Amino acid sequence: DPMLAAILNSKLGQFFITRVCHRTDHGYHLTPEKLGKFPVYTPDFDTFVDTARHECVVALVSRMLQLQKRLRDAKAHDEKIVVQQEIEATDVKIDALVYELYGLTAEEIQVIEESVR
Repeated sequence: DPMLAAILNSKLGQFFITRVCHRTDHGYHLTPEKLGKFPVYTPDFDTFVDTARHECVVALVSRMLQLQKRLRDAKAHDEKIVVQQEIEATDVKIDALVYELYGLTAEEIQVIEESVR
């Protein structure tokens, strides 16, 4: 599900995972029990706003997957830099959309942004 992928890979997802899941040598141990505590946003497709947000998330996740492939396939250093910048810009858009989905305040966003640096 692109929505779930966007949420879990966003800074909000990182914030949640780093506080709820146990750290291992390879990252964080995600269990169904721990992930079950995460309030996953479920769009209401009867509303225009949620439908539009969902379509935007799907487009951004698709773009991110394409960019990740381009980065892996890039040969030239300059190309890798450009693609990495596009990835970072797409990440910012995804994070902003996820913050909007959850109705976070500027103060809450600041706490999340500072904690996942």
